[in-house]
Amino acid sequence: MANYTIEVRSKKEMPDISGLETARGIEDIGIACLESVSVAWLYRFDGDVCPAMLREIAEQVLIDPVIQEYEIYPDSPRKDGFWTVEVWFRKGVTDTVAATAAEAARDMGIGASFSVSTGRKYYLSGQIGAGDVDSIARKVLANELIHDFTISDFTGQIKK
Repeated sequence: MANYTIEVRSKKEMPDISGLETARGIEDIGIACLESVSVAWLYRFDGDVCPAMLREIAEQVLIDPVIQEYEIYPDSPRKDGFWTVEVWFRKGVTDTVAATAAEAARDMGIGASFSVSTGRKYYLSGQIGAGDVDSIARKVLANELIHDFTISDFTGQIKK
């Protein structure tokens, strides 16, 4: 059994529309000291998968190659220098995007046994502390009825 995460994000030369919208939501709760906010879509594959298979799925199903790029990680990606918040659906909550991605992969002829779950990862930089990031996660990024989230500080240490 293998576990991999595909992180999909806007190319550097393209605007991160989701990041800009998220930044506005954060400003609306009174936190205006952020330097940047970027958003990545996460696809976690658990099961009989390998990086070559995941590259094919990413390139044919998950990304728009004109505006997006991706990376494959054997675990959840970390990026030093940023606060990060990962938001995933709780167990038992219907993840329709994951179901669609799995179905599309099977339609491509990939018959391996695997499961897919989806989430978002938010990269935050600026003059903010753990309390600010916790408020941002709870008030803007996650709905705690349906989402679990984890916060990592700028060194990659998980805080929650």
